[in-house]
Amino acid sequence: MTSAPRWARAASRPRGGTPGPRSPRVWRRSTARSWVPAARLFRNANFRSLWLGQLVSIFGDRLQYLALLSLLVEGARDPRNPAPELALVPVVSFLPTILIGPVAGALVDGWDTRRVLLVSDFLRGCVVLLTIPAALRLGLPAAFAMVFLLYLVNSFFLPARSAILPDLVEPEDLVEANSLATLAGVLATIAGSLLGGFLVERVGWKWGFGFDAVTYFVSVLFLAALRPRARERRARPPDLKGLYGALGRDVKEGASLTVRNRAVLGPLLALVLLWMAGGVLHVAGTTLLRQRLHTFVSGTGGLLSAVGFGMVAGTLLTAWTGQRLSARGSMAAGLAGTGVALLVFARAYSLGALLAVAFAAGSPSCRRRWMPPRAGVCSRCAISPRGWRCSRWRDSWEFSWAGNGSRPRWR
Repeated sequence: MTSAPRWARAASRPRGGTPGPRSPRVWRRSTARSWVPAARLFRNANFRSLWLGQLVSIFGDRLQYLALLSLLVEGARDPRNPAPELALVPVVSFLPTILIGPVAGALVDGWDTRRVLLVSDFLRGCVVLLTIPAALRLGLPAAFAMVFLLYLVNSFFLPARSAILPDLVEPEDLVEANSLATLAGVLATIAGSLLGGFLVERVGWKWGFGFDAVTYFVSVLFLAALRPRARERRARPPDLKGLYGALGRDVKEGASLTVRNRAVLGPLLALVLLWMAGGVLHVAGTTLLRQRLHTFVSGTGGLLSAVGFGMVAGTLLTAWTGQRLSARGSMAAGLAGTGVALLVFARAYSLGALLAVAFAAGSPSCRRRWMPPRAGVCSRCAISPRGWRCSRWRDSWEFSWAGNGSRPRWR
């Protein structure tokens, strides 16, 4: 049996003057060690291209969201109360995943994931770009139709992005790769929300959509540099009957794996409930901000950025103090903390108070991180779902994130 490292043995000694488990000195040593796999991953050209491409793409997504808010307020029947128009956004975002989500993962599992990523990002850029003339000529109904198409393409992109990661990094680096991918989403959210709010408010929603389309095309350039490891793929059935039969079996197998594994089903149902609450918050919260903020778009962007800063602060605090609670306890504490922050949000009126509440809401959200189940293996690819190699496993999770589109995430 391999003995523990010297610094770990020293940290556990009760003698006086010896640093404890949460001493800053030991934390700095362990933190320095944790940067070693991160540095190795960024020397991997494939992972670096994927990481940078998604950083740029998610940055544009945050800007596109603010541009969509601006468009909805401008085209609403009552600009002071755009609740009816805002309520349609979760609907057109959920529908594509409900209609095709359970099938998309099974299809992607037999396709070239690199090609799926390239085609999906290119199509998403075209859809976002075409939203501008569609909204100008045909109004909000056309804009909602374009949002529906955007999330329809997104239903194929997300499982492909998850499935390609094990083909780019070594198995021992997979957990660290997912963590760095999550970091890309947080950084892009902070920068995209903060800068996007000011940009959309000053130059208009058309430039917001245009800039988001450019980020998709830039992401295509990064993704084109990917050279994933070759892996065996299933042979396609010779006729349509066999194709649909195999597709049905894949969907049934994925659903069966999800239902049988309580470690998957419980968090999945929790995520569905969370996003139902998120849909309500999207309508009610945005309406409140519209009534309370003079600079609505930039103010909303600032609040989203404050949530991102809170997530970073909460993660650093957790790393500094150590994981005192179990995984379930941490998620429960995060949910409770966010609930309290939302209650305070309902009573906050000034921009400063709203920013403080948004930061506080983001801080406990780092404790809601879901860890992939340790049990359960896909019968066809014999890969643990911890690595997310099989798209059927990831497909069930993307279904629960339907209202979030390209947000993240990469867990």
